[in-house]
Amino acid sequence: MSGNAVKTVKGILLTVLAFMSTMVISQQAFGATNAQVQAFIKDNRAAVMAVSNEYGIYPSIQMAQAALESGWGTSQLSTKANNYFGVKWGGSGAYVRCLPKNM
Repeated sequence: MSGNAVKTVKGILLTVLAFMSTMVISQQAFGATNAQVQAFIKDNRAAVMAVSNEYGIYPSIQMAQAALESGWGTSQLSTKANNYFGVKWGGSGAYVRCLPKNM
């Protein structure tokens, strides 16, 4: 294997490890079921791969970030507005208002 290939494999392995760690921690933190986690991954896999290929980023990092910020797709913002990254409203056009769970 060439030096670049070894770096690529190491990067992929580290990314997968980071993704799996994030997956377990966020699943526990948000109380997501295994079925919700599997559905989230299945439902978002194609879009994550497309965007990752377009921008040259690891798909596992993008999936992990979406899972973390949306509570595996269970947050109000993700269920009401299909917004997995907490993108904020800029002041014009339609918006979705989400209240904290304790309100």
